[in-house]
Amino acid sequence: MLVRALVAGLLFSALPVTPVHAQDKPAADKVDLTEARAIVADLPEVKAWEEKRKAEAAKAGPGKPPGGILTSLRPVKGVKHWAVTLYENPQTEARKWAVFVVRARDGKIFVETDQGKLIPLEDWRKSRPAV
Repeated sequence: MLVRALVAGLLFSALPVTPVHAQDKPAADKVDLTEARAIVADLPEVKAWEEKRKAEAAKAGPGKPPGGILTSLRPVKGVKHWAVTLYENPQTEARKWAVFVVRARDGKIFVETDQGKLIPLEDWRKSRPAV
């Protein structure tokens, strides 16, 4: 395997290289869909919400899902973001608990307000009642 890698390296090093200027190269996305979901799942507020949902589902009996998660691509002002929407009671009424929007290029987290406006996670935390 090492030999193959060395041969491949030699072959690619023999190819002509066309310089690419930094401004010509699009910024690479650092966060994909799976990583966006993991970033949101790791938030303390989301962990607490999931625990609460699991406890309520256990009380409701077997077969009741604790919550639902929907992840989708959402362009915001031409910039790629991942929207991670958390739902309560997905099989009965699917109430939206929160929508976290993760910017693909750097992982910055925003939260959608009830009015549909995106605010930084820090501002959302300040606006929530203390638990």
